[in-house]
Amino acid sequence: MELRGQLDLDRLQAVERKKIEGDLRTMEQEQALQEKLAEARREEVEREQTKHDVEEAMYYKGLLDANQAKKQNATAGPGVVCNRCGAESPAGSRFCKTCGERIV
Repeated sequence: MELRGQLDLDRLQAVERKKIEGDLRTMEQEQALQEKLAEARREEVEREQTKHDVEEAMYYKGLLDANQAKKQNATAGPGVVCNRCGAESPAGSRFCKTCGERIV
């Protein structure tokens, strides 16, 4: 009778061990899923930030291009020649665009 009780106890412990192991596997799977979700969220944030950065750069590039066009139109006409290097800079320039020498 005592042996039968020990066998029942061993079986019960084995069942409990399997249940605990199953619970641990489930917890590990849940943790892995949470990590994957967190990584997906980080990637989404990075994509949105990159998209924002590109849009912002395009916006400022457009402003820069428009500003450069205004300057070119305002200074259109004969250029000035640098006394130092001989390069031609747009009319109205204060400094040589090639060497940086002050244009008088």
